[in-house]
Amino acid sequence: MATLSPNLRKFYRQQSMLKTLYKQRVISEEDFIRHREQALIQSKIEVEEREFPYMPSLKHKIKTSF
Repeated sequence: MATLSPNLRKFYRQQSMLKTLYKQRVISEEDFIRHREQALIQSKIEVEEREFPYMPSLKHKIKTSF
């Protein structure tokens, strides 16, 4: 089994903390969802940059194709 990268470990720790805060009613449901979405987007960007560092982004492809 592969070990998790430091960024993924950080992501899972943050998600666990957010769930705890939400269950204890420290943060609202809207804040919980907003933070979760931001973390998912950030983790996706980091994974893509790590796995495909040589590929230009889709925005770059669209800009250069016209």
